Amino acid sequence: MWFWRDENFKVLAEASRIASSTPAWVEYARYCDLLEKGLRKDALSRLGSFIEIATKWSIEEKKKFASWLYYFAHQNRTIDQLLPHPLRVNLLEPTLIEWIVREPEAGEPHRWLDTPEHLEEAIRLDPADEIARERLINWLLSGVDYSTHELPYGYIGCPEEDLQILDEVEAMIGGIFDKEKKAQYQGEVAALRKIVSDYLKTETET
Repeated sequence: MWFWRDENFKVLAEASRIASSTPAWVEYARYCDLLEKGLRKDALSRLGSFIEIATKWSIEEKKKFASWLYYFAHQNRTIDQLLPHPLRVNLLEPTLIEWIVREPEAGEPHRWLDTPEHLEEAIRLDPADEIARERLINWLLSGVDYSTHELPYGYIGCPEEDLQILDEVEAMIGGIFDKEKKAQYQGEVAALRKIVSDYLKTETET
């Protein structure tokens, strides 16, 4: 637990350091700094000030901040403190939606909206987008894993459909260039496929 908290504090400190180098982002940097020190109430007050200022920026300024923050959060496995709910709903998500309207061929905003539909669109627009590809794979594998988590007492969902999803995921894995990640995903697919296939075999025999 303490290791996890220590890592969070380090990420907040690094976010504060980077953001403070851009004058327009200083209030966000201060938010991270205060949160890293455990001063949640003061941090949220600074965040509110930042949102009030940032919503008045041009779309290009908003895009620059959103792109940096989402990528930084992705690199650090997205701790919630970096992307608090008020920031997402009042600044980041409206920015991504406007970005899509203005640039319909841009894949990045779809990637960060992070729903299966948006991730599929991000990959369609940019097949080389490994971040979107990995996020979609994780979404789909999580769904199949959830279907199996009550076994042997019952199967949630449709096992035949889950096998089709695993086939789709296997095809997506071909677009992953990182050999270690590719092997990891292939192992997860194989393990889930065995669980689902074994369940179907058992059902057929009973």
